[in-house]
Amino acid sequence: MVDSASSVAGKPKGDGKCKSPIWADFDEMEEEINGRSAIVKAVYKMCKTTLSARSAAGTGHLIRHQKSFKMKTDQHARVQSRLSYNLDGSIYN
Repeated sequence: MVDSASSVAGKPKGDGKCKSPIWADFDEMEEEINGRSAIVKAVYKMCKTTLSARSAAGTGHLIRHQKSFKMKTDQHARVQSRLSYNLDGSIYN
């Protein structure tokens, strides 16, 4: 006899959703649609950008936004590392 709470075909126990690891960096925003609670927006924790989180949208755009944000912040770090000190202690680029 099979337990109804056991995992099936690699899906976790519980609500049956497989969640992408991308959701660790996004907050889910729910809205009530036709009397049911549904996740419709995702807010990136680093820059507070709001993106679509409908189930039909997938997570590809969330992953692309995360990569884009990380590339921008990495660029800012490289620019900052080019600063140097003058002999009088002031900073120049």
